[in-house]
Amino acid sequence: MSLSASIGTIPSNLNFIGFGEVRWQYNRVRPIMATTTQDQPRNRRFQLRATATEETLIKIAAERQGVNVTDFIMRSACEKAEQALSDQTRFVLDERQWKAFMAALDRPPKDKPRLRRLFTESHPAKRRS
Repeated sequence: MSLSASIGTIPSNLNFIGFGEVRWQYNRVRPIMATTTQDQPRNRRFQLRATATEETLIKIAAERQGVNVTDFIMRSACEKAEQALSDQTRFVLDERQWKAFMAALDRPPKDKPRLRRLFTESHPAKRRS
């Protein structure tokens, strides 16, 4: 079973927002919504420049999908943004992998003497002066 299929196995102390199958953790930041609702008027403006070919392509695609150009561009841009974010923050694990991942997170840290020594040394630039 994948993590996205068994979303109930995610610890309750983590906060997640999601759009469809895209889910990612956030740090107590106001969730971003990709779609406009009546509570979210479109009152922000983007200024875009396009070639004549790009303009024609976008207008034809919007027309064939039965939406206006603004809705087409916003929907396409939001889908791409969600994909870009999910590629950086989403991973899918089966139950065995999830348990191994959680066990690794729960293990106490190993003492690393060389790392401890590194953090006790002064900064190299400060040693030169």
